[in-house]
Amino acid sequence: MAQPVVVGKVPSGSMTLLPPAPDVCQECAVDHQPGEPHNPDSLFWQTKRHMEGKPPPSWELALAHCDPEVRDRWILALGERGVYVDRVEVARLRVDEFDPEASACSCSDGDDGHAPSCPLAEVGR
Repeated sequence: MAQPVVVGKVPSGSMTLLPPAPDVCQECAVDHQPGEPHNPDSLFWQTKRHMEGKPPPSWELALAHCDPEVRDRWILALGERGVYVDRVEVARLRVDEFDPEASACSCSDGDDGHAPSCPLAEVGR
């Protein structure tokens, strides 16, 4: 049985977002496998990002945490449906949103100054 949600006093003029159910993705509140993309159409995720002062979710952000194989499969499928996904933006968001420590990368094996395995190599930083 699910645990009850306890909501404390809510100040007037503020907005409260209840947490998602424990059996769904805690980022977008949709039932999907952990390696699959989040749902950028999720009202929960849109509201959460708005409350955090961040831009609304996009397919680029939804795919940023996925493995390359999953990203490629989804980008192809979305393209077949007329949805353009910017691969460079996906790589940038992967670094900025999910691996901020990589911004301080010190590798220097690739042509652009990053090892091929470095997430910043995709972005060209």
